[in-house]
This record gives sequence, structure tokens and C-alpha cells, in this order.
Amino acid sequence: MLTWSYPYATPDTRGPAMGATGDASAVLDALAAAGYRGVELLVRDPRAVDVPAVRAALAGSGLVVAAIGTGPVVADDRLTLADADGTVRRRAVDRARSAVDLAAELGGHVAIGKLRGSLGDDPDRAWDHLRAGLSVVAGHAGSAGVVVVLEPQGPATMDNLTTTEEGLGFVRDLALPSVALMLDLLHVEAADPAPVRSWAAAGEHLRYVHVADSGRAAPGRGGFDLPAHLAALEATGYDGFATVEIAQGADPLVTAREAIRYVSGLTGAPG
Repeated sequence: MLTWSYPYATPDTRGPAMGATGDASAVLDALAAAGYRGVELLVRDPRAVDVPAVRAALAGSGLVVAAIGTGPVVADDRLTLADADGTVRRRAVDRARSAVDLAAELGGHVAIGKLRGSLGDDPDRAWDHLRAGLSVVAGHAGSAGVVVVLEPQGPATMDNLTTTEEGLGFVRDLALPSVALMLDLLHVEAADPAPVRSWAAAGEHLRYVHVADSGRAAPGRGGFDLPAHLAALEATGYDGFATVEIAQGADPLVTAREAIRYVSGLTGAPG
């Protein structure tokens, strides 16, 4: 049975986020009241997160951390593991290691999507940088008991690991117990030839999921066959977190409540 989660951007983030913002206790209490059971923490600099405040908000709401999202590391500070600049790469690895430390303290996986970076003009060298950086982060995660989940993203967003097949192959080739796969329904639809079958293809390597309707709309507001996708996902036996990653409306908490009502109606799952 799926367990539903919603993103919350911690105050260290600077730019717009696909998640709720504001006082941690107020936001997490509202998400719990809506029916969610988990939260994905979107962070820019894990060392700047007020851990006692977040811990208190988690305890008060009863939510648990589904994942540490690293998107703001790229959106706000332009740090990536494959960057041609060694200083940028070292800072990206440091941020990712700090995200692992935060996950070890608060719980959840560490999700890496755009933090991989672009292959740019020298793909072979960029792949080497990416593998080297990930190996360092994965080694740290293994020691901390944390799993790093890699997210394939469609070609409109990334120039590497754009399909489920590519992401799965990369994770298998790495063969590191602390690295697994996550899938985002939007990117599955954008890049995979048989999207509904991608969940079964990911198999035991799938450890985390993002859900959205077309155009990052709230589930039920777009054109994707959400019932077929969620049925296929549940048929695999996956029983981890599914986080609703969608464009935020004028009031993110209204958007969050609308989303949980729709997906819970499809799956019968608790938040």
C-alpha cells in the first residue's frame, strides 16, 4: 500500500519550490490534517536547516521524512556533480554528503535528480565526474545507513539518464547497495515508450516515487492515466512513499489537500 507524502521547502531555500513553504510546525500540521503521512524536505544547504525546529514539527505532526530533496542545491546555488569546474563539483559533493547526514539524523532517502548535472560539451569527462562524485556520496551514505535514490528525468530536463531503462542500467552498473532508483510519473510519461510498464521494469531497485499529472498539475487535473499508473505501481508490491510533486497554486495547502483526496480515492491508501 502506498504511503503519501508532500514536499516542504525548508527556510534555507531561496527560489520558488514545488512544495509548501512557511513555518515548519504550521505546514506539517496542515499536511498531517489533510491525510499525508510523510514529508519530503526540499533543502538548499542541509547545514543551514534548523534541525531542532524540524524535528519538533515532525514530532508534533506525526509525519516522518520520506526523503531529502536536493533540487534547491541546483536551482539556488548551481552546484552539480558533473560540472566542468572542480570547485563546483567539490561543493556539490559536500552538499550531497551533508544531505546524507541530514537524512541520517531525520530519516528518509536522499533524492538526486538535477544534482547529477549536464554532460555538456565533454560527455565522457562529465560521466567520469558524475560517477566519481556519486561514488563518494554513496560511500558516505552506506556508512550512514542512508539510501541515495537517482531520478531519471526526461530529455526536456536532462541530457543523461532520461529513461527508466537508462536509470536502471546505471544503478545496476554501479552495484552499490546504498544507491537505488526513484521514478517520477511525469518523467516516465515524457521519456518511456510504455510508461505504465515502467514501474514493473524498475522492480526491486525502485525505492521512491514522485507523482504528478500532466504539466505538473495536481493528480486528476491533467491528462495522464493516473488510475492505470497507480494500479501498476501497487501491483509491483511497492509499499514505500509516493510524494506528490506538483506546481503550487495560490495556496499550496489547498493544492495539497486536493491532491491527497484524489489519490487516496484511487488507491484506498492512507496518507
